[in-house]
Amino acid sequence: MGEVKALLDEVWRGEAGSMLGVLSRRLGDLDLAEDALQEAVGEALRR
Repeated sequence: MGEVKALLDEVWRGEAGSMLGVLSRRLGDLDLAEDALQEAVGEALRR
């Protein structure tokens, strides 16, 4: 599990801004985009 978390942390640091930007443009709402991104990352951590 530690390796998975480390990989997810690395991806998060490198890509979170881009992912948030894409979601924000697609959804048209920054708050909704932030919520969606947090939910997706949380789900990835639970798996």
